[in-house]
Amino acid sequence: PKRAEKIAKFLDHLFTLLPFEPPYFEKYGLPTTYVGHPVLESGIDTGDGLAFRQRYKIRNNEQILLLLFGSRRAEVLRHIEEFKETVLQLSKTIKNLRVVTIAVNQTKELVSQAVNHWPIKVITSSDPREKPDIFAASNVALAASGTVALELALAMVPSVIAYRMNPVTSWFAKRLVKIRFANLVNLILEREVVPEFLLDQCRAELIAPTLKTLMTSPKLLQQQRDDYHKAIALLGNGDHSASERAAKTLLKI
Repeated sequence: PKRAEKIAKFLDHLFTLLPFEPPYFEKYGLPTTYVGHPVLESGIDTGDGLAFRQRYKIRNNEQILLLLFGSRRAEVLRHIEEFKETVLQLSKTIKNLRVVTIAVNQTKELVSQAVNHWPIKVITSSDPREKPDIFAASNVALAASGTVALELALAMVPSVIAYRMNPVTSWFAKRLVKIRFANLVNLILEREVVPEFLLDQCRAELIAPTLKTLMTSPKLLQQQRDDYHKAIALLGNGDHSASERAAKTLLKI
């Protein structure tokens, strides 16, 4: 609320990416238009999962767990040990488990060096062209909370999200953040569609059983995909792309 009040004093008009955002700013007299999210134009839902499996010799009966540590080094460092422990626990009960991760340029070396020392083999991709194929091939994802939640929804990858902060930031977050959820799909639908393990709940002993339940329940997997469709429909805001709606609104203004 304080940020909304501050920017309302110097902005003439605001475009938002998410449907629940305009009221926060309109409350302070700032004209606001929800235009939709550019993730819908990203092409993340156009991947070839079978091609990825064939490329890495992953059989159809093997379950791929996609790990997404976050796009910043600090996020990777905060999540990598807990994600590792989650994978080790999960591998004891999911016998046909394969693990894949994606590392962007600034985290490529850090992620590669870390997972190379894990007892279980991890396929690491740093080629952005391969990302849609990886999403299409994955059965389930464990992801650090962020915009990637919308990419997973668009690609129909059932997921669990986790996020850890340093203790001081976590202390402030608990007192200042007013929203019920961190995951954008949950925020859009106003209920917990994607399980969240945040701050002191970001622990392997909590995450691993939830992933196991999700991976072994076709009903839960389909339920999450059905809810993804609902969220994406709300996020689409009509037939036009977000960039086209933004341009048309700007021309009117």
